[in-house]
Amino acid sequence: MKKELVILPDAYGKRSAVLVLAIMALLSFLFWQAGVAGSSAVAAFSFIAAMSVCGLLSFETRISERERHVVRAWHLAGIIPVWRRAYSFDVLRGVQQLHFAEAERDVWQVGLVTASGRFLMVTYFNSPTQNTPPEDAQRFQEYLARTVDLPVLEAA
Repeated sequence: MKKELVILPDAYGKRSAVLVLAIMALLSFLFWQAGVAGSSAVAAFSFIAAMSVCGLLSFETRISERERHVVRAWHLAGIIPVWRRAYSFDVLRGVQQLHFAEAERDVWQVGLVTASGRFLMVTYFNSPTQNTPPEDAQRFQEYLARTVDLPVLEAA
């Protein structure tokens, strides 16, 4: 029997949700104690609410060999489903790595490419060396390619 592979790019999703909520509660308390009122209060609390939602969104990728599809699901606080989309293996073209250079480290995203060319990030890896993908990223890319039976594509 083939298994379902679940990949969570942010392994600390629920812990991050608690941290975001704690920070936002603290900011709300400080605004309230400072006596923010009227339109300033509406603006301040709207900003806090928007930042909370952004900080609480996370996604997971489920790959089912048995059902031959990939499901991308977004959740609020890692619990409440917000959005879900399924992709059949038939609409996937390959597995690819994308490189993003940052000041102190590089980020290597590993994901699937659809027939239309859309990149679906599955997970990411950090590397202190520039222009050299970490071995974990290479191994995961090969594993993902074997799992979905697709070729490894060159970086764009």
